[in-house]
Amino acid sequence: MISNKVKLSIDTLHVVSLLNEQQQEIIYDRFVFRKNHPTHRFHYTMKMNNPLFIINSMPRNISTYKWYNTMLIFQRDILNREYVPYSIQEILQMTTWKIKRIDLAFDFQTPTEKSLILKHHGNVQFDKNEKWSCTYLGKLKNNQSESKVAFYDRNRKEQEHNTGIVHDYHSRFEVRLYPKLNDEAVYLQSPNHDWIKKHLSKYIFIENIDDLPLKNKWEKNRLYKIQKDYSYHKKLKPKEWKYLKQICKENRVPLEMIYEQQKYDLFSFTYIKPLDELIQQELNNAS
Repeated sequence: MISNKVKLSIDTLHVVSLLNEQQQEIIYDRFVFRKNHPTHRFHYTMKMNNPLFIINSMPRNISTYKWYNTMLIFQRDILNREYVPYSIQEILQMTTWKIKRIDLAFDFQTPTEKSLILKHHGNVQFDKNEKWSCTYLGKLKNNQSESKVAFYDRNRKEQEHNTGIVHDYHSRFEVRLYPKLNDEAVYLQSPNHDWIKKHLSKYIFIENIDDLPLKNKWEKNRLYKIQKDYSYHKKLKPKEWKYLKQICKENRVPLEMIYEQQKYDLFSFTYIKPLDELIQQELNNAS
């Protein structure tokens, strides 16, 4: 059963393409770039309170030119607007963009200390970061993995940045996907939803341990100990650990089903709107 107490959004999106000279000139005509950026020859950043949209053109690492020479980076605040600026919509439509990274954020109201993260197989590696009390599933320094997870309390993050923002849906389970840029690439204009759902289905996320249909409080306590220290499961009898894990599998949050229901809304920003409609929206917002 899919919980109604979950919000799904794209937190960060990196897309890349190998543009020809004419396409690059179109971009240069629409934006004011900073030259001699430390990492890119041409760099553009749209900012409000935080960076919303970044263009990195002609990266210094020439090995990337086999796959791309331009990267667009979208942040959450611009993806969640009613529409993205027309200039950005134009460059999205002028060529095919491959997804290099996409962070899918599943937000819940349940306290993070009541949630549990596992994977279906036994090869689970966790990293901890004191910042925001963040838990990572998948080694941070391993760039080969196609998917990783970051799990943290958004309100702790806001407190650390002194923003004064308080989220009702504060418990974030964020799946970070890194598609390959080869023939099996995931394209922005026509995403490979099956590839995305396959990776989402790898994770066993329990929103609230207290809601699991366990036999007694001892089983619940064991899961809480595993949540604090995953290696604790090695102290359990194999039969007991198998049983607890099966309960978790049967009651996991169906991330892939939530994505399936909302996938078209998630990528609606890629659908270009007529210019006259956008102008009318601007006039309505200004009045």
